[in-house]
Amino acid sequence: MPFEQGHDKKGGRIKGIPNKTTKEIRVLLTEALGGEIERVSEHFNSISCPKERLDTLAKFLPFIAPKMQALKVAEEKPKIDKIKIEVIDTGEN
Repeated sequence: MPFEQGHDKKGGRIKGIPNKTTKEIRVLLTEALGGEIERVSEHFNSISCPKERLDTLAKFLPFIAPKMQALKVAEEKPKIDKIKIEVIDTGEN
């Protein structure tokens, strides 16, 4: 029976909790990569081809330094709604 508007949601996964498959995949990846983290610099230094070395470095950069976002500078001139002119009588004539 599909969900109908106006009824409360019952059952299912609570928001923010990963599903079983996602959790299992993260555990497997953590176990597989656990021993390799210490050897990353060794693997990187063993790359002799400059192009491959730069490609590898480019893949690691997002994890080291955040991406820069372009800044938009808007030159917005202020709108003039009113001009107030005040005439002051100095008594000179």
